[in-house]
Amino acid sequence: MDLKILAWNVEHFKGPKAAWRSLSGDEEARERAKSERVARVVAQIQSIDPDIFAILEVEGDRSPYDVAAAMPDYSFLLTEGKQTQEILVGFRQRLRLFFTQKGEFKENNLYLRPAPTLSVQTPSGRTLTLLFGHFKSLPEPGGWGLRASMFEKLVDLKKALDGYAQDKGEDSAAFVAMGDLNTMGLTLTDADGDISADEELARCDKRLARVNMRRPGKSAAHTFSGGSTSSLDDSDLDHVYIDHSLSVLPENGFDVRVGGWTTLPTQAERDQWINDYSDHAPIWITLTGL
Repeated sequence: MDLKILAWNVEHFKGPKAAWRSLSGDEEARERAKSERVARVVAQIQSIDPDIFAILEVEGDRSPYDVAAAMPDYSFLLTEGKQTQEILVGFRQRLRLFFTQKGEFKENNLYLRPAPTLSVQTPSGRTLTLLFGHFKSLPEPGGWGLRASMFEKLVDLKKALDGYAQDKGEDSAAFVAMGDLNTMGLTLTDADGDISADEELARCDKRLARVNMRRPGKSAAHTFSGGSTSSLDDSDLDHVYIDHSLSVLPENGFDVRVGGWTTLPTQAERDQWINDYSDHAPIWITLTGL
């Protein structure tokens, strides 16, 4: 059994990304722009053809219902809470799975995102657990500390899953964690000790390697871009971590594909894609031999 799994932070997925304020006085144009953006996002996902996917930064409104209506072969689950940004999960209806919402990833903050977690029954009898994360952003100490704690929650969950797997005679749990993990480092004010984004990511790699997880290589060095007019540098924020026992079916020579603006040849085309869709590119991986 093969499973293609996708995660995509569709920034502020409630309507058109651009010119939102200029449409505020024209309700008809506003609704049309919302529908057009949903249609573009759905078409992009359908072109990748995942078995399971998560859209991050869904902000209420009718967008989740419109996505579900446009993709009748999928069933859908939506996180719920006081946070303004939800995660919409879609999966093919032939799949048998169990869904939980991991509230501990909110770090006792009502407005942070929970982590939707799916347990998928595979033909081999092994349970595949998928967690879609949207970790705390910002490089300031508060943001970095919350994000570091979220990674520790990931480690704790993997340890617990490994315990269950070993009770069944397996070496480790079949576990995948992916999404916008926001590895952007730590910046201190008037003090030494800054941590670069690369250093934070290396720390996360080392920490998760202790629970038998690895970060497969991606087809692009960066997954986030604000475009040519942005003051922010392109960044590597979206990642996939998998248990060492899982096998990957490469696509065009890469274990993890990064799509969207990263695949376009000119900056003008990239700017247009970012304007039409999101500053984050979709990422996906295909697991095989399940």
